Amino acid sequence: LWRETLQLARRARELAPDRTEPVRFLAEIYLITEWYFRSWETWLEYIDLGGELDSSALTQLSIAGKNIGYLSYQQENLDRAELFFGEVYELNPEDTEALMWLGRLNFEQADPEAALPFWEEAVQRDLRSPQAQTAVYFLQRTQSQLIYGVDASNAFYDGFEAYERSNLESALTSFVRAINLNDAYRPALQLAGQVNLEQGNLAQARRFYRQA
Repeated sequence: LWRETLQLARRARELAPDRTEPVRFLAEIYLITEWYFRSWETWLEYIDLGGELDSSALTQLSIAGKNIGYLSYQQENLDRAELFFGEVYELNPEDTEALMWLGRLNFEQADPEAALPFWEEAVQRDLRSPQAQTAVYFLQRTQSQLIYGVDASNAFYDGFEAYERSNLESALTSFVRAINLNDAYRPALQLAGQVNLEQGNLAQARRFYRQA
């Protein structure tokens, strides 16, 4: 059935190459059948022909582009993923999911300066949990990277996650690594002192607390 529908849609486009209706219909069919790249290209063709980007068109265009972005991310092609999420966001700036992916991709590529405005914009939006929690978490991590450095901040958060799992040895190792990368990292110094205190290493705890 879908094969016949696609054939009819393609034929309609061939018969009326300057009309937007057959192109839009074909883009919609490609999306339904999960041919995301063909759907994306056909939506762009629709735009080039002067087609109206109403709410439905924007939603479908965004779904196609984001799915290409997801696939690129899964294939570890972050540049291509960023390209498609960026194009979706440019065409549909109300798409919060694309916005947050741009923040995440820049964060994962150790570029907190580029990631920051995306996360700042995301937390300003009326998001529902867990989107809101995710946006706040990544904003805090991005700000931390800008203050203390990417590697030091990542080490600190590794330690914090280990600490929450009650893995004190791993937590202390990560906190010390963060301190070695940035000896002014006060939260890392404080938690390194706390871990030593919980382990009964009072002299070491005092040393970290004094440095903090």
